[in-house]
Amino acid sequence: FILFFIILFSFIYLVIISFYSYENFNFTSDFFHHFSVIRNIHDGLGPFEGPKYQYMFGNHTYLFYYLISPFLYLYNDPKILLLVNISAIFFSSYLIYYISKKILQNLDSNNFISFLFAISFLIFPTVFKAYYYQIYGHQPDTLATPLFLCLFLFILQNRIILTLIFLGLLLCVKEEFILIVPALVIFTIIIQKLFNLNGITWNRKNSILVITTYILFSSLVLLILFFSKSLNEYPYLPVFWNSA
Repeated sequence: FILFFIILFSFIYLVIISFYSYENFNFTSDFFHHFSVIRNIHDGLGPFEGPKYQYMFGNHTYLFYYLISPFLYLYNDPKILLLVNISAIFFSSYLIYYISKKILQNLDSNNFISFLFAISFLIFPTVFKAYYYQIYGHQPDTLATPLFLCLFLFILQNRIILTLIFLGLLLCVKEEFILIVPALVIFTIIIQKLFNLNGITWNRKNSILVITTYILFSSLVLLILFFSKSLNEYPYLPVFWNSA
């Protein structure tokens, strides 16, 4: 309960601070570029970045923006990205607490130690500086943190279908995670073996499922990246946008 109230109070406080920063123009134009892409997806125009007259996916494949765009039905404002960013961090803190309790379940003080891990994450300087008060307002990479923690948790809970789903979602955050995800999965397996935890048994069937999912989503991400990049080389996009 203490962690819940700390998270709730800090969340409200940081939302107020971030909204104040937004209203006083303390963010760079990248913040509005990201919102324009999500808004255009929401409006049925696709991942088109208005200010630059190009497809955002030709620079980075933020496929996860398709899952964020429905939230614009509830709150069609750039500040939705501030809420997404801050929510991702605080949800990650709760997941760290929950996972730590599972890993340290044999310790008498597992509640207290897990609490310290969760709070340490929130006040860690890199997290604090990069995600709370950074000038970009929104970083899509932030979404990878709760997605990876969910992936980690579902592996420990032996839920193979949810593991595959969150593996795919993690790869949809950005094309750079094609290189990062294998290391994260290996790290999870090491922790699983090191602490002798229950979870997914890495037999031939499960390994093939994970590898196949990784290859399919990685191929999709790269295909979209290179296709969108080739579209941006054509001069018709600004003409299309101005005539629309």
